[in-house]
Amino acid sequence: MRPRFPLVDSLRAIAALAILGTHAAFFAGAYGHPGLAAQLAARLEVGVAVFFVISGFLLYRPFVAAHLTGDGVPRTGAYTVRRLARIVPAYWLALTVIALATPIAGVGLNTGALRYYLFGQIYDTPTIGFGLTQAWSLCVEITFYAFLPLWAWGVRAAARRASDAGRRLRIELVALGLLALFSVVWKVVVLLLQDDHDQVVITPWLISLPAHLDEFAIGMALAVMSVRHAELSASAGRAWRTVARHPGLAWAAGGAAFLVAAAGLGISGRFLAPMSGAQYGALHALYAVVGACLFAPAVIGDPGHGTLRRVLAWTPLVWLGTVSYGIYLWHDAVLNRLAAWGWGDHVVLHSYLWWPAGALAGAAICAAVSWYALERPLLDRVHRRPGRTVPPAPVVPTPAPAARTPG
Repeated sequence: MRPRFPLVDSLRAIAALAILGTHAAFFAGAYGHPGLAAQLAARLEVGVAVFFVISGFLLYRPFVAAHLTGDGVPRTGAYTVRRLARIVPAYWLALTVIALATPIAGVGLNTGALRYYLFGQIYDTPTIGFGLTQAWSLCVEITFYAFLPLWAWGVRAAARRASDAGRRLRIELVALGLLALFSVVWKVVVLLLQDDHDQVVITPWLISLPAHLDEFAIGMALAVMSVRHAELSASAGRAWRTVARHPGLAWAAGGAAFLVAAAGLGISGRFLAPMSGAQYGALHALYAVVGACLFAPAVIGDPGHGTLRRVLAWTPLVWLGTVSYGIYLWHDAVLNRLAAWGWGDHVVLHSYLWWPAGALAGAAICAAVSWYALERPLLDRVHRRPGRTVPPAPVVPTPAPAARTPG
């Protein structure tokens, strides 16, 4: 039986709130007034890295457990059905309802709309920001879903002659290190080939799966270590035990990396502020660090140990994580609707709090309807098997902010 990681839902909630916050800050005017608050708000897009790390961990762990412990290999057909059931119906519902309620660039009654329903908008520069603009990450997720079984098969084949579990563990970690290195090299080459090195242009080469494989690889590596952490090297074992005993240290390191990303790279908080290739690369690396540091305490150590983990177990936070996919799908439409209704004309709290509060309230309602009326019943049906109980918490896809743009 697969182990449960009950705190991961709360990490989803925190990442979703960060994404909602960075979009709400635009409506609140943060990006029109450069300063520390705007810089922090802009960098809340780091939630995408947290979500990709989560996906890498939860989706790869069953494959690596089969490889390292001899558990049954996940069936590709069942895996595919579960993944599609989790991500597609709720997305199609949101895309259709929002497009009918408000004009969405690129989505109309024509065959061109198919690219948005089939997750193809990120592969053509003019359409990257069309449809549900934040849905670029779903396009990345879909390709990761297809890539993962092939990767697991390849690593398993490469380690077929390994004589013991220790060697298989090393092969897994070395392979993931090479995967992350490939992603870094990919981004460096793409950035070097751009005409203007002082103004990064977001193209399909920078937004598709190869550019984000390093973030997924972090979660995948944590999955490997969680299966065989007793066999880690001395230094890795010490780091694992330190996070298990003192989770706050990992979050402190993540917080420091976030502050450097927000205020230490010379990137203003102005919307679409210029960003050099070097700044973009450093920002991506720091996001990966933040994602790893925030996520690790949720899966390393006793989930009931320490104040931090007790906060992550807070019931409202767990519930928000459960419906986080819906929050991701609907929050931007809610923000636009609030703007049309004059939400900013009646500010009761500070605008940096007023807009996120309104967006969260509206998005949570939409997300709850989506979850209880569509997502959960469908997932229950997909997971149900004769003689088996329904898994208590299906994996939720990784929401992410709108296409990462300079500033």
